[in-house]
Amino acid sequence: MSRLSPEAIHCAIGPQRVACVRVCGRLRKVIKSRHFEAIPPQPEAPTWAVAVHRLEAQLKRSCSAGSRVHVTLDDAFVRYLDLPWLPALDKRAEEISLARIRFKKLFGQRAQQWQVQVSGWRYGAPRLAVAVDAELIAAIRSAVLDAKGILGSIQPLFVSVMNRWRSLVPAQGQTSMAVVDGKQAVLGIVDGHGVSVLYKGPMADSSDDGLEALLRRECLRAGLAVPVRQFVFAPQLTDVPAGATRLALLPRTGFDPHADAGMSAALISV
Repeated sequence: MSRLSPEAIHCAIGPQRVACVRVCGRLRKVIKSRHFEAIPPQPEAPTWAVAVHRLEAQLKRSCSAGSRVHVTLDDAFVRYLDLPWLPALDKRAEEISLARIRFKKLFGQRAQQWQVQVSGWRYGAPRLAVAVDAELIAAIRSAVLDAKGILGSIQPLFVSVMNRWRSLVPAQGQTSMAVVDGKQAVLGIVDGHGVSVLYKGPMADSSDDGLEALLRRECLRAGLAVPVRQFVFAPQLTDVPAGATRLALLPRTGFDPHADAGMSAALISV
């Protein structure tokens, strides 16, 4: 397979599952094969170790030489941190250094082992810092290399959702963005300047009522009014809170958003 091949492997990995979808075509993308594997709890190992091992096995079965591989990380593997806009920090390296200091203050010495990136929507806006275990990133790179693939991207699920549906966010006012995958939830507040993460963690009540209660609780804690505009990406939820807009992938041959909810995180990068 040449480096210009239109074939790509889109994957999602988390503590409870690994999903891989082989997609071909440049203009009209067609699902050629897919594989979903549930992972039983593995308390004796790092939360990502088993997932990467399963990912490596799936890539060796489905990845052709030169295929691009895109990986979406479950938010259980990710830490988020809001950074205020500081005009004195005029270089990205300085922003990352500040983020590292903030992560270390919050999480201790283990934060030294994390790979940190900082993103912002525009000049003068607050930044969102993202931290992932550097060993996890290295392990994914190694798995792709062993399968003779080319690593195209690694993105957290929340970031992937924001990138895909960012155009829906109005320039004025605030919008809530909730991403629920299994029992894990990330809740952010978005406006024309950027995004702030209010909550990342487990959902005790993974229902529409539980999600609405979570939004109200976290807005109250942050001193914010509950936004009128609410977006929810939650493939496994039957319903979303009243008044919220469900974000969902469109059906395509080989993929039904309702029957194949577990594959949505893999296909979000297509």
